[in-house]
Amino acid sequence: MFEPYYQGILSEDVENLGAGLGLSLCKEIVELYGGTISVTSEVNKGTTVNFAINLNINT
Repeated sequence: MFEPYYQGILSEDVENLGAGLGLSLCKEIVELYGGTISVTSEVNKGTTVNFAINLNINT
């Protein structure tokens, strides 16, 4: 789910090819902050992406 992928076939019928980098980049950013990311999905209900990071904000 978090691995990048690339579609290898170009066609006139494809309007938005996309590279599938969204969750892969999110994972890299979250891990840079020492956090975790996970996905849960339920058929006909939807998908939830959760992440936790420590921003060390001083108040």
